[in-house]
Amino acid sequence: MLLVRGLVALATLLAPCRTAASLTPRADKSSLPAPITVAPDQDWEGIDGKWNTFSLRVGTPYQPVHVFVSTASQQTWVVNKLACLYNETDQATNTTFETQDTDCYNGRGWTFNSSDSTSWDYNGFYQLWIEKNLELAGNGRYGWDTVGLGLPGEEGPTLLNTTVGTIITSDFWLGHFGVNPKPTNFTNFTDPSPSYMSLLFDQKHIPSVSFGYTAGAQYRTSMHELARDSANRFRWLRRAWKSYARWIRRVALGGERPDLDLCAGQREGPGCRNREHYSIHVDQVGHEAPQPGSVFHVH
Repeated sequence: MLLVRGLVALATLLAPCRTAASLTPRADKSSLPAPITVAPDQDWEGIDGKWNTFSLRVGTPYQPVHVFVSTASQQTWVVNKLACLYNETDQATNTTFETQDTDCYNGRGWTFNSSDSTSWDYNGFYQLWIEKNLELAGNGRYGWDTVGLGLPGEEGPTLLNTTVGTIITSDFWLGHFGVNPKPTNFTNFTDPSPSYMSLLFDQKHIPSVSFGYTAGAQYRTSMHELARDSANRFRWLRRAWKSYARWIRRVALGGERPDLDLCAGQREGPGCRNREHYSIHVDQVGHEAPQPGSVFHVH
């Protein structure tokens, strides 16, 4: 009797599986929009490496900017024009005027001036919150404006009244394009500002709010090769330090200067196939222990 009841209960639990098996494919697949592909700039920008950026057209008339992709943010951030302005004094007339720092302008992916956009709708200043756990913070001047994907010739959709934050702080060197679909709540939860991804979906530009993204960097080696090389360097340094410790003990105790080959027995050590990259420079020789950092220099 207990076995029969158990089988009945199991059949009840598996009932939803029979319902799921009855699902049929969508009859009209042509009603779904195709995914959007945005080509990278291949300009290799950033201050913590050389990373691929993407172009946005912001404002009316549009101002081109280069940004990264952020999976944590649901907003578009652009660098404010004020971030790259500095005061310069004309010695002849003793007058001060604002000048654009060209290196800053180019290095930060170009800047955005909301005063030059007729579609800019100012909202207010709010905290930049996405990296507070890393103690990266600041305030952004927020509003709504027109944002398009890509540059002319390869541009994607252009959306009106999207959430845009303009930044000055150097904690965030370039702007970003947020692909998180959640909305932004500036003051309360009754009237949230939709994300760019949600607007794309609601306006039937994309079939869903999912995305795929690969962060490309201008490096010769692949990630696997980079990880393997790091492991080799660690092993080589550990063995080289042991050889150096034995060598410096002989120098300190006996005053002799025997040859030291950091690549002895090393096949995979960095540069061991090209030994002139590594040398030992001795700043002091004697019976006293050398000061840390004053003896060992790897070039």
